[in-house]
Amino acid sequence: MNRVEVTGRLTKDPKIQFTGKGTCIALFSLAENIYNKKEQKSIPQFHNVVAFGKTAELIGNTLQKGSQIHIGGNININEYLKDDVKHQYNQIILREFTYCGSK
Repeated sequence: MNRVEVTGRLTKDPKIQFTGKGTCIALFSLAENIYNKKEQKSIPQFHNVVAFGKTAELIGNTLQKGSQIHIGGNININEYLKDDVKHQYNQIILREFTYCGSK
């Protein structure tokens, strides 16, 4: 089972795109603070998130930098080649979200 839930704030306004078939895509990053007991401080952790369809449209119309949300989705590992070197990055495929508060 591949499932993740994160509560955090958008680090910038969502980037909205449309596919050739008209499907809306929202790309954004989410920051959450993870408390490190050993160091006794919060450490920020950043997540790349992508949403599709009506959910993406709703995100694009209602969220902005600093908005706090709780998301649920699946982790997707992507690969790409740059200068003949393989790179990987993680992305959360958004399935649902809940508004948590204001900026």
